[in-house]
Amino acid sequence: TEGAVEEFSLDEYVSADFYSTPERHFHNNNNPCSPATDIWAAGCVLAEMITRKILFPAKPYLDHLRLVMKLLGSPSEEDVQAVQSMRAQQWLREQPVCPRVDLTTL
Repeated sequence: TEGAVEEFSLDEYVSADFYSTPERHFHNNNNPCSPATDIWAAGCVLAEMITRKILFPAKPYLDHLRLVMKLLGSPSEEDVQAVQSMRAQQWLREQPVCPRVDLTTL
């Protein structure tokens, strides 16, 4: 019908692509959307509005995670141990150590 709006889930859109939380890639979570996910996505959008560029412009999830680590630094050992997948833990430990970037330099 004329003027009909196609329905879609904003949670699914925001939790995909450039706004995915690192946890979403590693946890077997039946409900990846949460207030924390929304805050992460809102922070990414705010950074984009300020810098006028995409904060984490990577499609493949491993590239996305590498960009997150380059900006926020490598996860602590405690964070790595919180990851459910042993394979993912191993991958995180194999990555080069990344220092946290001063966000005022963006």
